[in-house]
Amino acid sequence: MKKNYLLLIIGIALMVITSCKKKDPVVPPVPSSGDVMSMPYSVSFENNFGTYTTKNVIGDQVWTIDYSSAVMTGHVNEGGNHTYYENEDWLISSPVKIKDVSHAKVVFNYAAMYQGASDTDITVQVSSNYTFGNDPSTATWTQLSDVFTNTENWAFTDKEMSLDAFIGQTVSVAVKFTSTTTKSRTIEIKSITIQEGQASGGGGGGGTPGEVQNLPYIQAFATSFGTYITKDLLGDESWVIDYSSAKMTGYDHGANNANEDWLISSPVEITGVEHAKMTMVYICRYFNNLNSDITLWASEDYQFDADPSTATWTQIPATLSESSNWTSWKTAEMSLDEFIGKTVTIAVKYLSDTTKAGTIEIQSISVEEGEAGGVTPPPTPGPGAGSGTTDDPYNVASGISLQGQDVVAWVQGYIVGAVRNGTSSVSSNDDIIWSGSFDSATNVVIADDATCTEISQCIIVNLPSGKPLRAQVNLLDNPDNLGKLLAVNGKLRTYFGQAGLRDSGGTESDFVLEGGVTPPPAGEEIYSESFANGQGDFEIVDVLMPAELEYVWAYASQYSCMKASAYVGQAYQSESWLVSPAIDLSGVDSAKLSFSQAVNYASPQGVLFVMISTNYNGDVNAADWAELSLDQWPAGSNWSFMTSNANLDSYVGQNVTIAFKYTSSASAAATWEVKNFKVEE
Repeated sequence: MKKNYLLLIIGIALMVITSCKKKDPVVPPVPSSGDVMSMPYSVSFENNFGTYTTKNVIGDQVWTIDYSSAVMTGHVNEGGNHTYYENEDWLISSPVKIKDVSHAKVVFNYAAMYQGASDTDITVQVSSNYTFGNDPSTATWTQLSDVFTNTENWAFTDKEMSLDAFIGQTVSVAVKFTSTTTKSRTIEIKSITIQEGQASGGGGGGGTPGEVQNLPYIQAFATSFGTYITKDLLGDESWVIDYSSAKMTGYDHGANNANEDWLISSPVEITGVEHAKMTMVYICRYFNNLNSDITLWASEDYQFDADPSTATWTQIPATLSESSNWTSWKTAEMSLDEFIGKTVTIAVKYLSDTTKAGTIEIQSISVEEGEAGGVTPPPTPGPGAGSGTTDDPYNVASGISLQGQDVVAWVQGYIVGAVRNGTSSVSSNDDIIWSGSFDSATNVVIADDATCTEISQCIIVNLPSGKPLRAQVNLLDNPDNLGKLLAVNGKLRTYFGQAGLRDSGGTESDFVLEGGVTPPPAGEEIYSESFANGQGDFEIVDVLMPAELEYVWAYASQYSCMKASAYVGQAYQSESWLVSPAIDLSGVDSAKLSFSQAVNYASPQGVLFVMISTNYNGDVNAADWAELSLDQWPAGSNWSFMTSNANLDSYVGQNVTIAFKYTSSASAAATWEVKNFKVEE
């Protein structure tokens, strides 16, 4: 019995000892870079980048860990020599779920100083399709409208930005830094936190539909229309949320259908700013006349959720363009300066008919402080000289000013060097061989001054492989071309991170080396009017002139051309003719017409005409007119002049009158500019 009691006591003691022994805690796994994070998601950059990654797109400078912060600058002090470099560098989070919350925000603890190239040199970008570790250019990014302002004497402060527009999504949040060879800020970020809560300062597209919104007012359409509503005025098709965007099409099961559908914002108060703009990220395809079928409007008296036809709307000037696929998102910026101090509603109006129905997808719309950069017409001829035609090329200064605006034109300059072989991005003058042994045949650098050695004053010209442009111009095989004048036709877009000219056809008709562009031999001139100093002997005949317009055709002194437009705050229906004097084609065996023209804000098809008559006597309605067939028309989406020609041989031996007939409607009013009118044998 004693033995049994002893065993019982020992057993109880072991149980007590075992139960009192401290258990090892359960430690959750440490998240790795690229793992999907949950809120709150906070990273301190005291010792490393944690679960963030960095991506260097342009330049040699990169994000570093210094002063217990993530630091980025394009300014380098080398032995007292202060140098600035062009850079584009990204600091990118792991993906984070922004779900099951009413409001979300990102908070930056940062300090910044010095002067940048603009107030958008350091921005916050958000993407729902970025693959962690990839080049950021492979993803679609939405820029938050808030900006990083400088702090005083490196004093750190918290900056909150709303993420309400991305609720329901898994996104990556990035800081994008840019600098130039003349200016660069420096930013230090101690921590970034993505958490639940409403950002101080408002904005972001949160709140109840119909409530007055404050700037910045951002609405993404990833999962819903948010604070926007839709109104279907005609047709069975409607705006829907699809492919993480607001989508509208009148095309259904092989049929084009007539529709009028509106996507309408909550009212937004545009106050306390010097400039305001609307930014839209979109894709458009298959439209017959895009800038007539998709229009943007603002109203001061629209009652939320009412039929839009009950309100007064002012059209917002915009030039949209189509994409060639469903991944090439475009961004358009439209000025809202005329609405500063007012509370307005913004709307996108969609139209289609039974012959053609395009499709639009809108990823996001922002109403924010800032000066629009996407709708101001590029200067013609621009700072510098020339108009971009074969007989009047842009100089290099003009070509630099027109970068990135889809302008295809002739540019002329002296060959001053070539990019060093092996260079992927030009960040300083040292990346250019200005003289000596050239080592690349893919490009040349041109400037307005034959002695220039400053890359910011140059254009880098791509020389396409296997084409005469490369064979005859490159400095590796033709070093004697250094200092010669080159005129070349191509698209003005960035090359090696600098002002560039690319996509030239490269044939012998696409360039002239030494002496500029030599136009084809001209026949004997019969009649000409340049419009450089006015309308000359041409007369203006207004057939339909709305009371709201003072004129349609007028002389544009700043562009040395005649200009027609029926847009003043909105499009108006009009018909106006610019009519030549009688032109005598007797005594010649052949004749042709040539003139330079540019068209913007609408396709010229079906609304702009070049007409000819043999019996005009002062009344355009009483005369017999025939439309001339031109060899080319502008696309209707930019300010690039082109030379158009028409054969007049069938009118030889007669007196003719030639007229430019401009028409417009209440939904579309193009701007038409013409100059250098010439009839020759």
